[in-house]
Amino acid sequence: NNTKAIQAAINTCTTGGTVYIPKGYFISGALFLKSDMTLYIEKGGVLKGSTIVEDYLPMIYNRFEGWELNTYASMLNAGSLNRNGTYNVKNLKITGGGTISGGGRRLADAMVKLKGLRSRGRLICLMNCQDVCLSNLTVTEPPSWTIHYIYSNNITCHNLNIITANIRNGDGIDPDSSTDSYIFNCTFSTGDDCIAIKSGKNPEGFFVGKPTKNVRITDCNFIKGHGISIGSEMSGGVSEVLVQDCKAGALLHGMQIKGTKERGGFVKNVTVTDCQMLQITIFSAVNYNNDGEAAPEIPRFENFVFKNIDLSQASLKEPTININGFKDPAHYLKNVTFNNIKMPEGSEIVINNAKQIKFTDVKTVTGSKPKYSIGNSIDIRN
Repeated sequence: NNTKAIQAAINTCTTGGTVYIPKGYFISGALFLKSDMTLYIEKGGVLKGSTIVEDYLPMIYNRFEGWELNTYASMLNAGSLNRNGTYNVKNLKITGGGTISGGGRRLADAMVKLKGLRSRGRLICLMNCQDVCLSNLTVTEPPSWTIHYIYSNNITCHNLNIITANIRNGDGIDPDSSTDSYIFNCTFSTGDDCIAIKSGKNPEGFFVGKPTKNVRITDCNFIKGHGISIGSEMSGGVSEVLVQDCKAGALLHGMQIKGTKERGGFVKNVTVTDCQMLQITIFSAVNYNNDGEAAPEIPRFENFVFKNIDLSQASLKEPTININGFKDPAHYLKNVTFNNIKMPEGSEIVINNAKQIKFTDVKTVTGSKPKYSIGNSIDIRN
């Protein structure tokens, strides 16, 4: 086990210095990174997570599935969580062309057995961090989510190959109450959401009130998994999201925007353009991860643009486009525009509890109009 040696190198790394992992196989438990350094894993080098639970102690305070709580440490940790604090780790790079492989399912099962499902760490967890770049790596085998950053700013994920097949809650990248996220040229083959944009859950997330804002996702390839999700933990708000030039393969979903009436908060100002996907779902009434008391108000979902989207490979088992807002007319899902959308022959578009939804040049591959099923909705232009 190389934990002590690697941590000692991190602790003594000078400002602007590099901790270098050469070719080979290096087993480690939790490592704690700091400001003004680079962790460089050479191509052919594997930083492999221990499967021994005790290597991820002490428990650390962070956030998981929308709530602040103590969990086991992640494999790579940076910063300390403080909802009211400033950024406490800055100018950090993790790069090099090698592989970070966690303890995977074996580690996750051991953590769950001892402390429960929400005790699991992640592969990489950034808390109150600023100016961090993760690039040119394969990242795989997390115990839960792969890359999770909370209360952070200016985080870049570039040229990452993220593989989490058969991992429960095996999300790829989770921006959480963080601003200025850049995710580009990444490839995802995940056991859950490829990218899941979050901002806290129910009253806690609502009153902390830290939105995830300014997210740019470009030139990504989603091979397996659930595509891009916003929510369902979005109580602090999500806004200013741009997804462009992305390709989705054998996914359960393409783009999914979701919440529950208990969440509070908002999702607004989302643009998706020039993408190939399998399905678009704006479904603000899901019913999972729904424990705990409700926030004081119903969420708002509004202002979405989908332009130049190829949905032609979608399955016809479910609606190709599914828009489903809250039943309260004051909280209808509103102001959604679809322009130049290509769908399979026989596609269905379902709209419920929504208003101000506009479709322009939305056709099947044969040029015909899709079937529309509309209920409890106002100002639908198709």
